[in-house]
Amino acid sequence: MTHDHEEGVHHDDPHLEGDTVTQQALPLSISPASTLPVDSSPSGLGSPSIHRNNHYYRGRLKSHPVQILHRALVSKMVQTLSRAQSYWLDAAHSRMALVKEASSSNNPTGALSLVDDEITSMLEAIRAMRTFRNTLSPLASKLLPELLAYIFGLCMEGVPPNISTKIMWARDKTRVHPSWIPLTQVCQHWRIVALQTPALWANLAGEYGDRWLWEMVERSKTAPVTFTSITSAFDKSVLSTIMHRVRSISIVSEEHGFEDIMGALKTPAPLLEYLDISKHGIRSDVFNRSLPPDVFAGVAPNLRGLHLGACTFPLITPISPILLCLTHLKVSSHGKPKQMIPTPAEATFHSHLFSALPLMGNLENLTLIYCLPHSARIQSHIPGSILPLAKLKNLALHDDTADCGSFLSYLRIPSGTQVTLHLDTCYYHDVSIVHASESMIAALRLQPIIRQSFQTLMISLTPSKPPIDAKLGMFAWKDFVYPASSPDFAIYFEGSFLGGSQSRLSESLTLIQAICGVLPFEDVRSVYFNEQPCDGETQLLIPIGSENAQFGTTFSSAVFQASVDICKGFTQLETIQVGTRTQLSALMTTLSLSETEESFPGLRTLALVGLDFSSPDASESGGSLGQEADNLLGMLSSCFRQRKALNAEIKLHIKDCLIPEKWAQCLEQETEVVWHHQEDPPQLISGN
Repeated sequence: MTHDHEEGVHHDDPHLEGDTVTQQALPLSISPASTLPVDSSPSGLGSPSIHRNNHYYRGRLKSHPVQILHRALVSKMVQTLSRAQSYWLDAAHSRMALVKEASSSNNPTGALSLVDDEITSMLEAIRAMRTFRNTLSPLASKLLPELLAYIFGLCMEGVPPNISTKIMWARDKTRVHPSWIPLTQVCQHWRIVALQTPALWANLAGEYGDRWLWEMVERSKTAPVTFTSITSAFDKSVLSTIMHRVRSISIVSEEHGFEDIMGALKTPAPLLEYLDISKHGIRSDVFNRSLPPDVFAGVAPNLRGLHLGACTFPLITPISPILLCLTHLKVSSHGKPKQMIPTPAEATFHSHLFSALPLMGNLENLTLIYCLPHSARIQSHIPGSILPLAKLKNLALHDDTADCGSFLSYLRIPSGTQVTLHLDTCYYHDVSIVHASESMIAALRLQPIIRQSFQTLMISLTPSKPPIDAKLGMFAWKDFVYPASSPDFAIYFEGSFLGGSQSRLSESLTLIQAICGVLPFEDVRSVYFNEQPCDGETQLLIPIGSENAQFGTTFSSAVFQASVDICKGFTQLETIQVGTRTQLSALMTTLSLSETEESFPGLRTLALVGLDFSSPDASESGGSLGQEADNLLGMLSSCFRQRKALNAEIKLHIKDCLIPEKWAQCLEQETEVVWHHQEDPPQLISGN
């Protein structure tokens, strides 16, 4: 038995996790006379049947002897309870005296162990008393079981084992338990309801440990269950036990447990709807592993979602029956750099992939990550040079630019399909970024789905360790909306597109502009510039003033300047929103040119969100940042004057910005300024 000495809660043993409450003797000095038979009438006096005539004789009746005795006992109990503090203190001191007598002065460790045992027992007594107290609460004890079970279900959905808990387990191997378990410890009524509600125990997790895992399997009875695990360290026989009633399986497999997991997936799964096999620490090539040919014994009629990151689907002919009814398919490989000539395992997978896709008539979501064949070999896998996916709603490709372009050129998908492209050029040796870009441009020109009109565009830069690992994303919406929903089209430029020297960056930005030039952005009315913060291992931690930081600023400026140049061709553009000084500087540079009348002729609204123009202390930066802010605000003010002179006045919207008072007054003199409050909800700022 493992106890938490700080909270007095059992963690590892499901049979002790509130299943039983340690019964402690209450310090009540009750005489045996209290067992005399009394009436249990609502009066609570315990008098015999004579009291039924009290309505007529209340003034003349004398107290019955039993009634007097009962009152005396109640009075004595109240007096005893009023001395609870002294009782427990006396008990504690007496126990401490026993510990002192039982332990040796030469063995302080043994004494500490005895004291810890006493504290654990006292915490158990406190927990029992709290449970008893909750039993007396009308709310705790009077709720109907059906209503209480419904509330428990809401709590179960709201507090699952969160990802931080799972990460903690992965690092420290600390077993966790369901987050809502404390609800079952409130009182006996709540506990009984919880144990009689199988659905509460239906979300199984491998990181709970085998004892909890099997206990939850038993408590869930015959209810449909889900199973998740971020480790392979669980009893694999659980899977075969629940396979007949499991709806979802999600496992992060490790090297040592992969084969055992595959062996447990050979039982029919009639209710299974989703299967996710990801990997952690598996170094071998994903293409060398696959689901077993007889996975689920061929019986998984309800399987709709399949995500494979640690292996491929069954490579058998004819196609595995588990693939035929899929609506969601995601296959990802993050292994070694790709080679022009595939390995035998890769070639086998590519052959089966392109044989299976035309047969997946219900496929709605397709994601392929670094698992496409080389662009020169794709055509050999596609019969008739056309790959129809008639019901596809979402397509995501993350691969080499040329490979994505070649694959995209053979697809025939509905006009409403949402497309996301992650373009990279660093997965082949001696790759030509120019050739890769030309392949993508050709594919974009051929693909009807992308030849639609977009009205809203967000341009986002993630400058992680610039320029390596940086990412430039462009997200487009067909409607004139605030960009909160999923975009209708998204394209990311990463890897070698933004890597290498500044000369390589200049070439890359030219190619990015060429790719964007074939996209239907002519009707875009609103553009949002957004710089994402660095995160995780790619976090940029460069001291201010260092050479790398200066290069990082130059990098961001070059990328945003190229993005602004792309937007110059948007003849319908009305609104631009910026969120950093770098973005604003690039925009002002373009707007302040002598040929201003040719730059964004339809622009009517400029929105500044989250900018800080306040001057820092001179001791921190020598006043350079303050001078930069003044110069930028000066350019902004000058731009408004120029636009007014050209009868192309721009309205200024400001939200969550820090601007010196003198500049706020200056800007209000130059143009119409609309100040938005921080609590205002996100909204589309119209140029009208």
